[in-house]
Amino acid sequence: MSALTTAELPVIDFALLSGNQQQQQQVLEKLSQAARDVGFFYLINHGIDRELLDEVQHVARKFFALPQADKSAVAMANSPHFRGYNLAGG
Repeated sequence: MSALTTAELPVIDFALLSGNQQQQQQVLEKLSQAARDVGFFYLINHGIDRELLDEVQHVARKFFALPQADKSAVAMANSPHFRGYNLAGG
């Protein structure tokens, strides 16, 4: 797999899920291919409110600014559901 620039990230338009069956199938195929082949994608027209997105980003920044001990307290290794914090490169 080669390195991608931002412009090369697949763009998935979720508004098409409200379209006809062919459009819905195309969206699902693009989403599947992007997740499988690239591992990342840029989602547009998803209907998530900008204020909510901003709040989630704010809370995430606050979490990652916490001391390592606090983040480690919710380590993924302690979860039976593979949820939680995982130290990058760790």
